[in-house]
Amino acid sequence: MDGLREHPNKGEEMLDNHMMSILQRLYPDQKWIYNEYLRDEDGKVVKTRTSKRLRPDFLCKALKLIVEIDGDSARNKGHYSKTETVVSDQVKDESYRELGYKVVRIPMYVQLDQAMVKHYFGLDYKERLYLACDLHGFAHPDVTLPADFCELGVERFEREMADLPESVRDSIISTLKERIMSYEKDGYGKDNAIAMVVPKRLRYMLDL
Repeated sequence: MDGLREHPNKGEEMLDNHMMSILQRLYPDQKWIYNEYLRDEDGKVVKTRTSKRLRPDFLCKALKLIVEIDGDSARNKGHYSKTETVVSDQVKDESYRELGYKVVRIPMYVQLDQAMVKHYFGLDYKERLYLACDLHGFAHPDVTLPADFCELGVERFEREMADLPESVRDSIISTLKERIMSYEKDGYGKDNAIAMVVPKRLRYMLDL
């Protein structure tokens, strides 16, 4: 079952789980811009202090709100597993905030159920946004597990988990435990199964 999507295939912008469709339902009176360079009042592309051009995933100028979808798998940029990407995200966020924007970063292990819509956007949205909106965690086999996060990625994950609603955090932890059990069923010893899912620093989350 498909979760939250950022990059559209042909015609996919209209799917329930594409972020543009979601933002249009959450903010029906606002205009959202997808994947375009951020420009100043003179029309010049805004850059970070490291000369990187700012190109947010989703931007609403009226709300001064930017939404970034941060995946991490073999097919994308590694927002948790690549140190360069983690640092780049931090620099971009600093630049966005200096320009007066609020930044919402949605990681690959979180979906947008009612609790997370409230958490990220402060909205009381009662309807179910898409089928998999409450399937938080690491159940999908293509998602990079915390054991493969870089040091800064682990720190980011730890901060985010501490800030999540308890129900969402519990769901994520449950999927990590399920991945460990899956490795054990495949013949790995318990210690190796744990090592393939979470680093030592994060094992306290699973009471290990």
